[in-house]
Amino acid sequence: MDLENNLREIQKSFYEYDFTDSIIEKLYFDNGLVNFNMLVDYYFTEKGEEHIELTFEDCTKVNYEIPPEVYKMNTGILNFSHFTIIKTVVTERDNQVWIKIFTINSETEFLNILCKNVKFKSVTKL
Repeated sequence: MDLENNLREIQKSFYEYDFTDSIIEKLYFDNGLVNFNMLVDYYFTEKGEEHIELTFEDCTKVNYEIPPEVYKMNTGILNFSHFTIIKTVVTERDNQVWIKIFTINSETEFLNILCKNVKFKSVTKL
């Protein structure tokens, strides 16, 4: 699948899932540090509880950032509100899929990921 069609499919999936108010529970690498995974406690579900695992495949960049002022504001203690998704942006950059996930505010990215593809899977909590 070419980048344009792949990007459109990924954007459609992010739009259909709407991760707003969902909580990031786990972040980890697999496949020799090439794939990055994110487990989300999915908020907009008709099931009692649902978790979605996103696998960002063939990553060339994964940046994770919690601004230092957040630590200071909360005397060094983080809580679920710091990992609650408020916005996602999916675009193209350098012939790759570029995903930005915002949790604390809509200006500072919590996660900034460059990859080739994203897979979505409903899972039982790990």
